[in-house]
Amino acid sequence: MNLLWDRFVRVNGVRIHYTELPGPGEDVLLIHGFASSSYTWQEMAPLLHKQGYNVWALDLKGFGYSEKPKSGKYDPFSLMEDVVDWMDAVGLEKAVIVGNSLGGGIASLMSLVYPEKVSKLVLINALAPYDIPHPLIIRLSHFPLAPRLAGLVVTREVVRYYLKQVFYNPRFVTPEKVQAYYEPLRSPGCLYAQTLAARAMDPKPFLRFMGDGYSVKAPVLVIWGEDDRWIPLHYGQQLLEQNMGSGTFVVLPECGHMPQEEKPVDTAKAILDFMKDVPIVQVGDTPYCHVEYIAGAPEQARPSILETNKMDEGSLLAGNPG
Repeated sequence: MNLLWDRFVRVNGVRIHYTELPGPGEDVLLIHGFASSSYTWQEMAPLLHKQGYNVWALDLKGFGYSEKPKSGKYDPFSLMEDVVDWMDAVGLEKAVIVGNSLGGGIASLMSLVYPEKVSKLVLINALAPYDIPHPLIIRLSHFPLAPRLAGLVVTREVVRYYLKQVFYNPRFVTPEKVQAYYEPLRSPGCLYAQTLAARAMDPKPFLRFMGDGYSVKAPVLVIWGEDDRWIPLHYGQQLLEQNMGSGTFVVLPECGHMPQEEKPVDTAKAILDFMKDVPIVQVGDTPYCHVEYIAGAPEQARPSILETNKMDEGSLLAGNPG
C-alpha cells in the first residue's frame, strides 16, 4: 500500500504505529483483529481512499509495529480506550469506525461508550458478546507458561497453518502473506503481548455494556464471510439482530474470517455504498446475500434474504464514484 503517512505517536506512554491515506472526505478508521496489524487493510484501504475518504489504520498496542509493554492491559475494553486516546492524540474527533474480528469488538464497544466518536459503524466478522468456542491458538494461551514459550513454537509453518484456517481459499496464503504476518510476531515482546490479548478475549465487557442500557446510536453495517470457521455466520446474524437493533447485513460467499483480504473489492463496495447512504443491492465480483434487520420488527415483518447478481467492479477499481 502506497501510504503517504507512516508514523508513530505516544499514547499513554506507549508508542503506537499508524498509517494514513490523506483525502478530502470523511475520516475512516480501520481496526485490525487478533494476531494481525494494519497490514490487513493494504488492499481495501486504497479503494476507500480513491473515493476521496481520509483513511487511517493503526496497529493496536501489542500488535504489528506498535510497542508491546509486558505490563500492558490487552482486554478489548482497555484496547478500546487506547484507540480513543489515540484518536485524541492525532486530532481525529469522529470517524466511520471499521473493525474486523477483535477490532470489530473494539469498534462495538466504542460505539456504546463513546458514541460521539463514531459517525457510522462497520463490523466485519466481528468479535461478539457471546460465548464463542475459541480456536486452538486462543485456548493454548491459557496454559501458565504460554507467554514465555510462545516464541519457541510460533514458526512460519504455524503462521501458515492458522492463515489457512481463516481464509476460505488457500491460494491467498502465499509466502509473502505468511512473512507479512510472521515478521511482526518476531518483534520483541509481541508474542508475549499476543498471549495476554488471547487470554483476555471473553464476552464480559460486551455483556456488561449491552445489559446496562447502552444502545448503538450510529448506523450499522455488518459484513460476514459466509465460511468463517473462527466466528461462524450465525453469530453475525445474532449480533445485529439482538445487540444492534437495526442495520444492514451483508454475507460474502466463499469467504472466510477476513473479507478485507479475501474479497477486498466486495468489502470496499459494501462500505462505500453504506457511507454514501446508497441502498446496498449488490456487491463486487460475486453474488451475495443481504438482509435488513428492522429494530423491534417481528420476524415475519423483516425483509427476506435477497440473492443478487454479479456487477462490474471496474468503476470501483478505477476510483470513479458509484
